[in-house]
Amino acid sequence: MDLVTPAGTTPSILAGQTAPTVTDSTSTSAPAPGTASGGSAAASSGSLEINWFDGLPDGLKAEKTLETFKGKPISAVVESYVQAQKSFGSRLPVPLPTDKPEERAAKIQRLQQELGRPATPADYKFDLPAYEQLGLQANEAQLTAFKEAAHKMGLTNDQVRDIVAWQAQQEVAAQPDRHAAASSCVEALKTGDELNPGWGSTMPKCVALAKRAVDMHFSPEVQGALDKAGFFNDPNFIRGMYKMGRALVEDNVLVGEELDTSTGALTAQQELDKIMNDAKGPYFNDRHPKHEETVNRALDLRRFIAKQA
Repeated sequence: MDLVTPAGTTPSILAGQTAPTVTDSTSTSAPAPGTASGGSAAASSGSLEINWFDGLPDGLKAEKTLETFKGKPISAVVESYVQAQKSFGSRLPVPLPTDKPEERAAKIQRLQQELGRPATPADYKFDLPAYEQLGLQANEAQLTAFKEAAHKMGLTNDQVRDIVAWQAQQEVAAQPDRHAAASSCVEALKTGDELNPGWGSTMPKCVALAKRAVDMHFSPEVQGALDKAGFFNDPNFIRGMYKMGRALVEDNVLVGEELDTSTGALTAQQELDKIMNDAKGPYFNDRHPKHEETVNRALDLRRFIAKQA
């Protein structure tokens, strides 16, 4: 229905239907039975209220944003407009290329505050990761410096918390498996390899000598770096430090029960004697499953003893 009522008709009370009206130039039509004076005007107003959408230009009718108001009273449109105007004032400012530097800075600062950046770096508040349980140690100086940098970048409290937690997990992942490395090192030192006979039961004394050499040559800071890099679980590094310790003993620089210079050679000689004195052992039985292994072991021991001579 159009917003303008055609001449010669007045809107009916029933659902906006129209009914013919007789026009009298000298008298006024009586109101319909049961209808108070002025009811016709009220009906007209209600009809226009409900059907305002039909009177819009085609271009506006096609607007998707207005489809939700179709069939609703125009007061609903007005109310929506009022609410939109109220929310317009609380919208976050968007930095534009045409903004002056100070305007852009002010907009960015407001955006950061609304998104959750605290007022100062010290205002970042969150629970730190369980560093001790992760085998890590908190660095307060680095954490403070990171908070300052994060504040300059406009990071929110939650973002800083998540980055700190992520960094802790990355540090844990980068740590070597020390337990596995230590077990492997002990086994290698005890059993030896093709070039290095094992230390067997004398390993603790040999390791002690290597540790004495480390303490003499490296400061605590350097030792910490070597340990972190994995050298303290490296059998070749420990063997090298053991040789340095032996040299120190021979030069009378180090003394101690564990520093007998003949320890390595005697251990190798004793093991070799045990192999050769076992007439029924695998060395002399070519059918024994460990025959080849024992023969190679005896050869390694002889080479080791010859180097110590």
